[in-house]
Amino acid sequence: MKRRSQSVNSIDLMAGMLLICDQHPQRQALRKCLMCGVLMCSECMAFGLQFGLIMCEDCVGRLLVLSWS
Repeated sequence: MKRRSQSVNSIDLMAGMLLICDQHPQRQALRKCLMCGVLMCSECMAFGLQFGLIMCEDCVGRLLVLSWS
């Protein structure tokens, strides 16, 4: 299960803090998922960006399932 990073906000990201990707601890996080707050590196963001979303793969999947229902 992924760690939720709800305490991190956009100010933390802009302040230049070194944030670590929740799925890839060896990589720096660039953004957090807009739905669940998981910190994401560029690889984790790639799936959501295909749909124009800054979301993790799990949340994009949930959103797509809901839209097809």
